[in-house]
Amino acid sequence: MGKGRVAVVAAAVEVAPGLVFGEVRVAESGGEIGEAQWEELIAGIGEAGLSWINDAA
Repeated sequence: MGKGRVAVVAAAVEVAPGLVFGEVRVAESGGEIGEAQWEELIAGIGEAGLSWINDAA
């Protein structure tokens, strides 16, 4: 597995009250992104989403 920096672009849009559509794309990568890195990213996004939901409540 190569080491390097990975830049991702994330966007979220509320399409209806309480319904958010999100997209995450790799903008730049210094190496190959493995399954473990994607799982870690998804877990982090889930935590950020939960934090955002809790802040809105």
